[in-house]
Amino acid sequence: MSKRNVNFNILQIVKDKSERAILMVCIGIAFVFWIATKMSKSYETDIEISVEFTPPSENNILTKTPPNKLDVSLKATGWDLMFQSLKRNEPILNYNLSNDTLQEFRLQQLTRDIKNKLTPDIQISTITPEYIPLRLDERVQKRIPIRINSSISVASQYLQTAPISVRPDTILVKGPASVLRKINQWQTAPLAFDQLNTRQTDDIPLRSYPNGQVIFEPQAVTYDIIIEQLTERIIEIPITLTGQQQDSIHIYPNTVKARCTMGLSNYERLSSKQFKIVASIADLTVDKLPLIIKNEPPFTQNITYSVDSVNYLIIKTR
Repeated sequence: MSKRNVNFNILQIVKDKSERAILMVCIGIAFVFWIATKMSKSYETDIEISVEFTPPSENNILTKTPPNKLDVSLKATGWDLMFQSLKRNEPILNYNLSNDTLQEFRLQQLTRDIKNKLTPDIQISTITPEYIPLRLDERVQKRIPIRINSSISVASQYLQTAPISVRPDTILVKGPASVLRKINQWQTAPLAFDQLNTRQTDDIPLRSYPNGQVIFEPQAVTYDIIIEQLTERIIEIPITLTGQQQDSIHIYPNTVKARCTMGLSNYERLSSKQFKIVASIADLTVDKLPLIIKNEPPFTQNITYSVDSVNYLIIKTR
């Protein structure tokens, strides 16, 4: 019997079809054994399992947002972990809550419920969190005012003619009754402008609430900041006498000039009728009668008057 010489030259083996086939079979067998060995070993991996808690009715709500994921550490062979990952449906825990105010989910129950969702030979090493306390409350809603949280400076020679307006100025807040009892108003997110010289109107979100069970509707409001250029106007205002025997008293001057600063849109609106300046003759022992400012237009600022008192003359009749 003749012996066949074995050629260990890789290049010659690849060129020879029969030897190439034998090589591929050997590599395939070795790969299968390698995979089988690797997959038979134990491995640890971390997964997330979704969890849902359903209140008994629409009138109930949890006082705090419960966790929606559990971090679970698993230990199993590579085969078991692979079969678990090949499942079409991701494991999820659903809990229908009772009417009890306080309900608790502990490690033992969570472990049992998770194992029911996994391949039998998979071991659970850790679950985070291990303890989930839940408190049930009544779901309520109420309307509260909104306050703008602003920090604004206006450029020189400009004026903010009115407080910042917010639309709507009230919002609806929904959530647990025990939490909403402490919420009587709410603020917007911070709003800041520096050296403002034009009107600003835009939407601004509300400041977030730390408890996710509290919901604001709407979640944003519209603000309006009216900015105008400043202008000045001088207007002459008659002085009114108050007290007895006005016919025998003459004052001079009988008018006073007021220098007013205001927004440009109010220039034509300004009128002497919007002022009321009086001099009282109840006490004529002083040399001059001081002027008393009773009314001023609310849209003006930095008003200066030409005089702060008037002379008077008493005319006696026989």
